[in-house]
Amino acid sequence: MKKGKSALKGEEYEEAVSHFKNALIEKPQDEDGKLLLEQSEESYHTELANKEISGYIDAVSSPVDRFVYILNTDNSVETISNQDLEEQLQELDLIEQELQKVSSNFDGNPIIIDLHTRLIKAVGEYITGTNQMKELLPTLKENAENAKKESTGYPFSAIDGVGSIASMKVIFSYARSDYDYFINGVNNIQ
Repeated sequence: MKKGKSALKGEEYEEAVSHFKNALIEKPQDEDGKLLLEQSEESYHTELANKEISGYIDAVSSPVDRFVYILNTDNSVETISNQDLEEQLQELDLIEQELQKVSSNFDGNPIIIDLHTRLIKAVGEYITGTNQMKELLPTLKENAENAKKESTGYPFSAIDGVGSIASMKVIFSYARSDYDYFINGVNNIQ
């Protein structure tokens, strides 16, 4: 019991569990021993979960940082090119592949599974939105130029595919929302 209490006080939970189990073999009805064993096991499981979450955050930090860079890139019609979008798509594909590899290492923790699913969903939505933007970019640029010439100030007024533009914007907002869910979840568990 003494060794268990000392280990518990020193936050050596796995060691404390072992000592309290041994003490309970000698005195199986010891209520203090039972409570201390339960407390040690809870602390040990919490410690393991925290290590797993920390390991997960470390594992996704690089792809998340690269995804945030893309999320914060200026994709306005005036500044973006098809080449820029193609490079973004290549990077997004790499990010998605890296995240898929990470998912198999953390498939036992429901909190991590939920967060990781939302992160992968955000990247997938951003890929879809970027593909739509790439398809629409020539039309968007042409209409932006026409709007400047005509001084309408609204570059999308002449586009037949306004629904496609709205759809693209909604997809980007879903990606941002799923990413925000992921970040809020990570912040809450840290």
